[in-house]
Amino acid sequence: MRRIKCPCGTMLSVKMDSAEIVQCPKCSRQLRLAKPSPSESTGASIAAQPRPRTINTPQPSSPSPRAATVQPQTTWPGMLNESRQRFGNAPRTFSNEEKAHLRVKFSFLTRLLSSADKLCQPLAAQESVFRDGVIVWGHLIQANNQLFQPGKRDLPGEMVYALNSPNIMPEELGQVAAGLGSLKGTRPASPALAPIANYLTDEYIRVFGLPVPQAISAKPCMISTVYFVRHHLPNQLISDGLMPLVVSPRAPHFAFVLPALYWPEMLLQHWQAARPMIRS
Repeated sequence: MRRIKCPCGTMLSVKMDSAEIVQCPKCSRQLRLAKPSPSESTGASIAAQPRPRTINTPQPSSPSPRAATVQPQTTWPGMLNESRQRFGNAPRTFSNEEKAHLRVKFSFLTRLLSSADKLCQPLAAQESVFRDGVIVWGHLIQANNQLFQPGKRDLPGEMVYALNSPNIMPEELGQVAAGLGSLKGTRPASPALAPIANYLTDEYIRVFGLPVPQAISAKPCMISTVYFVRHHLPNQLISDGLMPLVVSPRAPHFAFVLPALYWPEMLLQHWQAARPMIRS
């Protein structure tokens, strides 16, 4: 048996050999259960993944003088502001230790595919993204199944965020992500929704700042393919759909998860994780 979570919040117990689609008994939503893939595809939605137990990790010393003066916040807007304070204002400068921790290395498979896969574009621009990027809330739409389990591989996924809607709340982003995820595997007649459905179903198409149709979100939102770097994540895996992103302020809107080293204390607790040690 495995446990999955519907976007409405209902937890379901599903047999390992269940059909690809199951129905939520509360909201009647059709949940697609994607199979794990060893490839660079984005894979299954966050809704079909279990939440791991807390892993207690020793607290690091402050990676920079910025963190020493930050007051912990408890509201969503406050936590986003705390993330921005911890990471600093653009253009940012980093210590040598921070640079080593931020650095995203190309995997062997990514290097092998570099001539054809647009996933390499944000990796090549990583220094400018971390130096000049805007900190916003992001919500997971889908990601490679391997990222929800312990492992070593860095892999891609799809995130939705609001670069120009600063007052959008995480709950709203979660609803937008659920609406987008429900398009996967479908063939909408709407000319606005069909490309989104095709892109999410394909799992190898890369987008950087793709606008979300108004039929899904009244507030301006965007989608970007994100390369999830394990040492940037709490516990080195994905255990929740909400996370702060660092997004290029200008197109193409490349995005990375803000490393957990700079996350607010309350958000780490929400993820049931401790602040990671700085990686040198």
